[in-house]
Amino acid sequence: MNDPKPQTPSVVQTVTAGIALLGPGWPRLGWLFLLSIATTVFEGFGLGIMLPIAQLLQGSGDVTDALRHQGYWQYLSLGTNWLGVPLNLLTLVVASLILLTIRNALLYFRTVAIARSSQQTIRNIRVRGFELFLKTDSGYQDRMSAGKLANDLTVQASTASGAIHALITLAHVIFMAMYYFLFLLILSWEITLSVLAVIAAAALCVRPLAQRSKIVGDRLVGANQSASMFLFDRIGASRLIRLAQMENAEISEMQKKSDAQAVSEVAITRYGARTSVVMESIVILCGMALLYFGKTVLNLELATIGLTLVILLRQLPVAREFVVARQAIITNMPSTAHLVALFRNMESAAEPEFGSETVVRLHTDITLRDVVFRYGAGFEPALKGINVTFPAGKMTALVGPSGGGKSTMIDLLPRLRDPEAGEITVDGTSINSFTRSALRTLIAYTPQIPQIFNLTIAQHIRYGKPAATDAEVQEAARLAGAADFVEQLPDRYETMLGERGVRLSGGQKQRIDLARAIVSGAEVLILDEPTSNVDAETEYNFEKMLRDLRHATQRTIIVVGHRLSTVHNADQIVVVQNGKVTESGTHTQLIKNGGWYTRACRMQASGLELLDAE
Repeated sequence: MNDPKPQTPSVVQTVTAGIALLGPGWPRLGWLFLLSIATTVFEGFGLGIMLPIAQLLQGSGDVTDALRHQGYWQYLSLGTNWLGVPLNLLTLVVASLILLTIRNALLYFRTVAIARSSQQTIRNIRVRGFELFLKTDSGYQDRMSAGKLANDLTVQASTASGAIHALITLAHVIFMAMYYFLFLLILSWEITLSVLAVIAAAALCVRPLAQRSKIVGDRLVGANQSASMFLFDRIGASRLIRLAQMENAEISEMQKKSDAQAVSEVAITRYGARTSVVMESIVILCGMALLYFGKTVLNLELATIGLTLVILLRQLPVAREFVVARQAIITNMPSTAHLVALFRNMESAAEPEFGSETVVRLHTDITLRDVVFRYGAGFEPALKGINVTFPAGKMTALVGPSGGGKSTMIDLLPRLRDPEAGEITVDGTSINSFTRSALRTLIAYTPQIPQIFNLTIAQHIRYGKPAATDAEVQEAARLAGAADFVEQLPDRYETMLGERGVRLSGGQKQRIDLARAIVSGAEVLILDEPTSNVDAETEYNFEKMLRDLRHATQRTIIVVGHRLSTVHNADQIVVVQNGKVTESGTHTQLIKNGGWYTRACRMQASGLELLDAE
């Protein structure tokens, strides 16, 4: 699925987007900013006291004489009197040390707080994105690329967090610049205005670099997505790649995608470095000019020139921090905008609200009446007026050519998809009346290809019912025909399954997954093509296990069957062709009809493949 590409946002839009991504956690950005302000204030006062210290060292060291000539000495005198300490060189030195020590402590806490906030933001973005995706409807999930989503919730989440927290750094740097601007203005307004003019000229010089960084930032987002999607697809198809002997071609393609990422990353670093060099050079130029013009033209005293020079030199790391923060915002703003657009798309694609009834029990049947469904505007209907009844406590088999609509019917029962027309009822009550939890508690589903995570066997069986006891797990495994082979494993139920159940055969995975469905306690079991990928012996054993399960649990079982030998003992067999029910009855009744079911049984009995045609 290709989400609309967002335009590179402004700083204001990034702030708005950042608040949207942070959700309830956005106020912590304000606290980080206040902590940054406190750090700057204590640093400024700590450095400001350097001026009276320098004046005492340069002069006679007599505070009384200084009090007669310098206005701010009066404020120092008021402060020391209030604290009950003498106003002398030692007091000023100690005060400066205390203020700078407090500044260092605040700087430490600010650094740690920003790091913690950044990681928390990344965590919140990932969790929120994963939550939104799980709540989207099946149509959206069909269109979404798993590799793209994985990239968005990992790489893009990190870069978006970088942009959001760079705003705090930028705000801190701007406040610090304004703060020291006032200091310089007090010391010498002529020098201050000259410095501002030079810095403004420097900003104009680096503006083209910032514009190029925006372009590269957009390019980097696309390169990261492309590489992540490629990796996700190819890692899952490593077996095919090796058998097709395409290793070298795929490696070459990965190199191209990695090169595209590297080129963008290097370009971003290059533009940032150029901007930093320009800005730092300007600050150094201002410092050198200060030494000359401050003494020869303005006749400033040495203490004033010295403190002004210290403040300007202090602006070197400030300028560097400004450049880095601004570069991070410009470069990472596309990621922030992209995530906001993604989240909004997922919110708009959320599953519809279900009903309010919290309890659903199946006593008589599940019925589909005149059900019509299509996968989107312009598509032919996948289901065309379907009428089917699934009796409670019985086994119903859905058979027919591939693409006939069997799996679509199955998706409608737990409302993974909603019909365009018609009605689905449980004991006569519309399924729209029940809550999502109630309806899906009624039904347990096993897919054609078992979706097995890298868990232990016990953990997989408990998936959906974590509180299941060991006895319940073992009984479910017995009913599913899995207990015998599980008991022979070295670690038995604590055996790790491996990614996608790679350590088990196809039939073993089917049984383990069926045990998961059984232990859930659901009244309705849906088995989608349970024997499509197993050998004849496994198919026979599975068919026998189904018969035993029917008699042992009296559950309602719906089987989507490809191999008709698995479902010939069903209480009801429904043939679905081209979105319509064309036949319905028992195996014996359908054989007598001489329709598609009869021809399919003869083909399979003679060893031919089931043809997807009428």
